[in-house]
Amino acid sequence: MMNWLFRKEVFISYSRVDQEFAEWLARRLSPEFAVWLDIWKIEAGKPFPDQITKGLKKSFAGLVILSPDSLKSEPVEDEWITLYRQSFRRGRLLIPIRYRDCEIPAPLKRQQMIDFRDDSNVAREESLGNLKGALRKRQLSLGTVALILLFIFLLPTVMVAIAFPSDRRTRETLRRTQREVQAVEMHLASVTESYRALQNGRRDYKDPDSGEHRLTDIWENGQLIFRDFYAGGRLIARDSFRYINGTVTEKVRTYVDDNQRVYLIDRFTQAGVLTTKRYCLAGPERECEPYVDDMSSPLPSPWLMFYR
Repeated sequence: MMNWLFRKEVFISYSRVDQEFAEWLARRLSPEFAVWLDIWKIEAGKPFPDQITKGLKKSFAGLVILSPDSLKSEPVEDEWITLYRQSFRRGRLLIPIRYRDCEIPAPLKRQQMIDFRDDSNVAREESLGNLKGALRKRQLSLGTVALILLFIFLLPTVMVAIAFPSDRRTRETLRRTQREVQAVEMHLASVTESYRALQNGRRDYKDPDSGEHRLTDIWENGQLIFRDFYAGGRLIARDSFRYINGTVTEKVRTYVDDNQRVYLIDRFTQAGVLTTKRYCLAGPERECEPYVDDMSSPLPSPWLMFYR
């Protein structure tokens, strides 16, 4: 259905005494709907109430399993009251599930109710079908609204795609990647400068603020050979260094796209001045065209380049 679009869930509220039925209901619903059941979702080490609150907020529907025990449970009462309020304020679907005979609270009597008190296979399958039908109906109505919003959101992108050729869009991606690489160089300068070179091996650098992996340096025979740049967990560019008589004379930077194909090659002098730039829309195995912009990228400090 539309759950993939919303990532919304069906929240099940129940008493521990009714756990066996709650798990049965969750298993029967889970092939079609995302189900939030505490024993499935609660993570160790995190505050229990916070996770319950998060589950309630993420749900597009709430099922309250009614029994004498659940109506005595304060957590269940808190949950169905929250779901009841959300049914008015946020359009959540609240469905009371009659599992065992009990005195039903007045607010829940006004909700669409599904009766599971008959535990015969035929009766349970019929009740399950009615429940799924109610959930599908709500998902469908929510999905219609979401698709309209999604269309409105994507309309500018679609118009840009029509107005500009793929080459233009690729160049925009390139400029964004260039800015990402430059941001890594500037932001991690103080981190990388605090280290010395290695004889052989690799060293990873993380963003001091987010902890995200942003750089990897690779040494061979006491010289820095490669510096890889990362964003969002993927490689976006690589610097390789050319040496003559043990002295670095050139840096070559290659940019890669989401498919790890090279689409831009820069060459910098020892002083960090850009000498040539080749733009490879079809990949480096084909002829690359000249591409001009104002770029500079100085070499790492000497003590980072060579093992001493």
